[in-house]
Amino acid sequence: MAAPSSVSTPVPLPSIAFMARGRPSPTLLDVAKGTYHACDLDEVTNKRMWVTPEGWTLCLDPATASTFLWNPQAPAQRIELPPLPPDLPPCARSVLSGRPGAAAAGCVLLLVETRSTTIWFCRASGGAWSPWASHCYDIGSQECVDDPDAAVESTTTEKLRIADVAACGGKFYFTAGPCEVGTLEFCPDPVFSSVAVVDPITPQAAAAAAAATGEGYSATKHLLECGGEVYWVAVFRGGERAETVLDAGVYRLDVPGQAWRRVGDLGGDRAFLACRSYFGAWCTATRFGLRPNCVYWINTDDGALHVFNVENGAQEVEDVLQGLDEPPFAAFFLVPTDA
Repeated sequence: MAAPSSVSTPVPLPSIAFMARGRPSPTLLDVAKGTYHACDLDEVTNKRMWVTPEGWTLCLDPATASTFLWNPQAPAQRIELPPLPPDLPPCARSVLSGRPGAAAAGCVLLLVETRSTTIWFCRASGGAWSPWASHCYDIGSQECVDDPDAAVESTTTEKLRIADVAACGGKFYFTAGPCEVGTLEFCPDPVFSSVAVVDPITPQAAAAAAAATGEGYSATKHLLECGGEVYWVAVFRGGERAETVLDAGVYRLDVPGQAWRRVGDLGGDRAFLACRSYFGAWCTATRFGLRPNCVYWINTDDGALHVFNVENGAQEVEDVLQGLDEPPFAAFFLVPTDA
């Protein structure tokens, strides 16, 4: 393949950022134009990165502990933060409760460790950001089958962990089990609560789909905020190892009705973007060269970008790894901060 061009400023958005072992910075794929760019900007070179659905990227320099929020839409813009511990685990989600900046009083930056029950947070106040604080939460437990193929079934009790999170109206929302949506507020300390909400993907529906397709059936789920409402993007997969991407559904959270309502459009000129193991986000479609009412989903298992049309159910698949020298170990979206 031809070498990717160096990234220009501003960074092309939305882009898919590919991280490869041995490379100090990501390679970007401009989603609208299909062109690849080497992102060798100092802000992301040899840095640890946690991208937020709000477009800002939380960056940590392991060598100096320098910690800052970086705006890829205006690459010279960064907001200095108190230092994070350099040994944070790589599996974490970062979310902002609002827009950061000089007038961001009360804005909370949340970092969720997805493989533990620990969160980190700092907040803007008086033109400065408070030092990072950590909190170990307890939102309940679940029974897990140790080995489903064993002759004698045994189970282990595990703490529930926050795996996906979205910010809306000053609160953070997360899935807290099959029949609950959890909320997190800072008052000023972390306060957790939950509301009963019926999971639209019931075991019966999954069993019926598996019977209809003759394959196993599972769903990869992503929470996101759009237009002051919380949505849930579910990508349905089949096959013995869930390797076949079948369909996608978008659901809007109806708190008074205690339900997820499936929607047939995304509310106009909008596109949703999501990727496995990372966040869900949205941006204006036509302004950024995307298709309205479509979900863009990266699947690193098959090296493809799947584009689902929410209105008519059509799916298009594009191989996005063909322009890379080596397969990435991670892929995620960079989205505009003024979506």
